This record gives sequence, structure tokens and C-alpha cells, in this order.
Amino acid sequence: MTSDVIDILSAELTAAFTGTTLADILHKLAQKGFLTKHVCSRKTECCATSSGSGRFEFVHDKIQEAAYEFMPRQEQRLNHIRFGLALYPQAVNNSNDELLFMAINQINFAGPESIVDGDQKYIIAGLNLNAGKRAGKRSDYQTAFSLFRHGMSYLETDCWTNHYGTSIELFDSAAQAAVVVNDLEAVTLYSNTVNSRAKCFDDKLNCISVKLKALMHGERYGEAMGYFLEIVKVFREPALLPMHEIQEDMKAMNSVMKGLADETLLSLSTMKQKKTIALVKIYCDFSDVLTFVDPSLVPSIALRCMQLTVQEGLCSKSPIVFALYAKSLSLSGTSNDIGESVRFGRLSKTLQERMGSSDCGSLNAMVYYVMGLAQPFQALTEEFKLSKKTGEQSGDIFNAVASYCVICLLSYITGEPLTYVRRKSIDCIVQMKEQNMMAFLGLQALLHSQLVALIDGPQIADAESVDDVIFGEKKALAAAGKDNFEALSSYEANQLVRAFLYRKFDILSSSTFFETISDPAIPNEPVRVMTFFFAGLASFHLAREAKAKEEEKKWMNGKNGVLEQVHIVELSKQDASLKGRENVLLRRD
Repeated sequence: MTSDVIDILSAELTAAFTGTTLADILHKLAQKGFLTKHVCSRKTECCATSSGSGRFEFVHDKIQEAAYEFMPRQEQRLNHIRFGLALYPQAVNNSNDELLFMAINQINFAGPESIVDGDQKYIIAGLNLNAGKRAGKRSDYQTAFSLFRHGMSYLETDCWTNHYGTSIELFDSAAQAAVVVNDLEAVTLYSNTVNSRAKCFDDKLNCISVKLKALMHGERYGEAMGYFLEIVKVFREPALLPMHEIQEDMKAMNSVMKGLADETLLSLSTMKQKKTIALVKIYCDFSDVLTFVDPSLVPSIALRCMQLTVQEGLCSKSPIVFALYAKSLSLSGTSNDIGESVRFGRLSKTLQERMGSSDCGSLNAMVYYVMGLAQPFQALTEEFKLSKKTGEQSGDIFNAVASYCVICLLSYITGEPLTYVRRKSIDCIVQMKEQNMMAFLGLQALLHSQLVALIDGPQIADAESVDDVIFGEKKALAAAGKDNFEALSSYEANQLVRAFLYRKFDILSSSTFFETISDPAIPNEPVRVMTFFFAGLASFHLAREAKAKEEEKKWMNGKNGVLEQVHIVELSKQDASLKGRENVLLRRD
């Protein structure tokens, strides 16, 4: 026990034991073996109090627990809150985060029941809000979410009238943290509260974005699309158009971007308007939904975000904006635009490093499409391993799982042993289920089915379950939904690879096969590139077979075929011109 604690307890205990000092009581407890004098090996200021005789500690944790349990519950609460309030100023003055969280935890352990005064509750709610924001800056979203919820517990029924600012911030921040840690029920609860209590539209902006992300995390893409269209209508934004309808606008923007140096782009002014910042966040979040639903509309979002960036400056989502623009440039396929695409891919990473933004969890996924054009996939794998680790440490479940899925995919593409990738995929799926993160389960299930089919045989397509972790391939495709573009294109890619490797080309006879993945407006990401590679192999193989059969038919049965030529040779051997023809035929035969 430190001198601070002794001072706090002294007023309580000295009054309880008339004529007995706290020091006398502690010495008696030490004589009985419950306490021992604290011995400090460091010659520091903390030990220079009353020759060290005022410092005691319990000889065992169990004795400390017993002493603690001996206190009445209200007394325990009172001491916790007094300890916390004593520690908090020291934490703030010394900028000590660990001490700050310790102080807030002490206060929260006492709980709102220990405080009667409404103004004090409001103050403690604000302390939790500040501590939660601090945890969020450290990317510790689990702690931030817990602190925001504790803060809300101190709010009273009149909080939306008397303490509106703190209330809106707490619920807003709690909804944002909840979507990161994948508590979708909490997202709905807090977002609905903000929407019903907010005094103006600007105060609803953050929760609008959060709700959109929650729909995406729950694989409710149809709802997300409808909700997004409502938002765009409220913001009076232009409609999204497919790539071929914005080509001229893209060329004009690209011409402007080429005239700006890298440092000029990285040093643009800071975006000020709250509404514009929220709009850019919504666009960036919704681009993830479009990846699954209609990727041809992603360039339209990239163009609009870049226009807003040039007009009003940078915000926390600007690294994503640069990456989206890079991805859209890669669709043109021309050497100039590919060069600019790689340039903006690198700029997006540089910008994130400079800004230190924790609001760009999907950045690696964006850059993955672009930088695959400029560096080996093995190098990308290392980046995603780091992204996965960061997500796990911070509590960002969505991006931790997304990174793990990409790691499995890149392991498959780069030729790692299939049995090894299979084990990795099983672990990935198990983690998804444990953390209730279903946004990528359909895609991962299709990849896993492909791995198993290549190891155990193509009959896996009709299996009821695979490795006791997923449905069979056809069920997995059905579960992903008919509007899930990413799942459908993945399924088509898997079928083509198998068709070539197992020489079963009957599936390619369908006139609609590859209708999805051959869309020229779709990004040339690694799976698609691999698919075209195998499509080329399959086409070459089929063409060679067809040519061989046609040649055989030509030489055996057609005009000037082998049988006819043999007959002519036998009848006209003296004819010099036919002799030459015979030699040719014999050589070719």
C-alpha cells in the first residue's frame, strides 16, 4: 500500500478506532503475519516517507482478497472511485495512458450506483469518453468499446436534454467501435438511438456510415445497396455510372493528376466540412459492397472521391481514395494508366504512413489489386500477414479476417503445397465462425472447395460438407447469393482450372460460362488473371484437338484427302507433277 492509499484510508479508519492511529493498527496486523513492511531496493522519492515505516503490503493475495471482501459493498465502491479520482489527474499530467486506463477502470468498478450527484455522473461519463477515444487512437477497439459503454451507463434519463453533446458523442463512438469489434446488435441499437435523438442531420452522419458497414459485415448486400441509394439521394449526389460511361471524365481527371507532383498530392489541404468528410467515408465503405455486387461501378465512386479531394482536401479516408483511384486506372489496361495506377497505389501507402490514420483498415485489400501489377504476389503475402496481425491486436475483426482470406488465396495462387494451404484455410474458416464474421465466409468456402477438389478429386462439388467446416461447393455458392458477383466469378474461375487440369471441358460448352468474369469493366485482380491464363491453356488444348480431328478428317475423307491421293498416285506415277505431290503426301502422312 502506498502513502496515497494510506492517506485515503486514514480518515476512515482513525475515526472508527478512537484513540488508535492507523500506524498502530498496521503494525499490529504485521505482528500477526497479515502484513509485512514494504522493502524497496530503489533509492527513490517514493520510499522517502517517514523512514519507510509507513509502507506495508499484504503477505499474500488471498489475505488481500479476504480483507477486501470483509468491507461492505458500498465501502468497496467508495474506495474504488476515490482511488480512481486520485490517479486520474496524475495520469493526465504525466500523459501516462496505462495509468489513465487504470484510473478509469477503478472508477468504473465502483459503477454509477456509487454516485448520487447527476453532475458527477456526467463528469465521469466524459472521462470514459476521453479514455475511449484514447484507446481508439491506439487501435485498441475492444477497450474503447468497453469504455464507451461504461460512459453511457453514467448518463441519466435527461441526458439528451441537459448533456446532449456528451450523449451524442458517446453513442456515436460506441456504434463506431461496435462495428469494428463485430457486435452488430450494438451497432443497430446505438445507431437507432442517435437517429431518433439527434437534433440535426450532421449529428447523424457518422452513424449513417457505421450502419452501412454493419450491413456489409453481415453480408446483407441487398439492404446495403438500398440504404446507400437513400443516402446518395439525401446528399443530392450524382448517380453512379459504369466504367464505359465515365471514360472521358476519367481521362480528364487523369490528365490533371499527371500534372501534379507526388509531394503536391500528399500535401493537399485538410478537408474541413463535416458533411463532405462523412460523404467520402460512406463512398469508401460502400466501395467494399460494390466489390461483391457490381465492381463496374467502383470507378464512379473513385472518380467522385478524387474530385472531392481535389476540391476540398484530404481526410482520414484519403489513403483509401487514392487506392480506389489506382484500382480504377488499372481497368484501362493501357501502359500509361497502369503506370499511374501503380503510382497512386504507392502514394496511398505513403499517405497512410504520414497521416497515421487508423480509419483505413481495407487499404491493403485495395492496394493488393494494384500492386499485384508491380511486385510479386509473395511480397504482397507478407504485407497481409502484417495487416492480419495488426487487426488481431487492435480488435479490428473485419480486416483481420479479410487479410487472412487474402493470405490463403495468395498461398494458393503462388503455388504453396495444397495440403498446407488447406490446413490454413480450415483455420481461417474456424476463426470466422468463432468471431461471427460472415462477410467473407462464402468466398473462403469456395476457395476451400477448390483446394479439396484439387487434392481429393472433382467429386467434391456434390459433397454435402467439406472437412466438417463448410457446405459442399454448390451449397456454398447458393449461400453466397445469386447477386454476389465475387462469389460467382470465383466459382467460374475454379471450374475452369479444374476443367483444364482434369481435361473435362464439357462445362465450357455453356454459352453463358465466363459471362461474369470476362466483363472488361472488372479489375484484373490475381484470380482473374489466373483464370485467363487457364482459359488460354484450355483454348489452346481444345484448338489443338479440334485441328487434329479436322486434319485427320481432311486427309482421310475430304477432297485431296489421303485416300484420294493414294489412288491418284497409283494411277499416275509417271506424271512428274504427281510424283512431287506423292513425296509431299508421304512425308506428311
